[in-house]
Amino acid sequence: MDVDEEEFPNDRLVDLVNVKVGCYYELVVTTFAVSTDPSQVLPRPTRPV
Repeated sequence: MDVDEEEFPNDRLVDLVNVKVGCYYELVVTTFAVSTDPSQVLPRPTRPV
């Protein structure tokens, strides 16, 4: 580890524009989204009867 290297907590989120060369990052990808507008909610698939 370099002496002048900044240390960040392991649980800190970092934007991709703030990534530094020589540091290790864990990529977290999510597809979670919430719509509060009922007209925007997709209907649930149903089985044919």
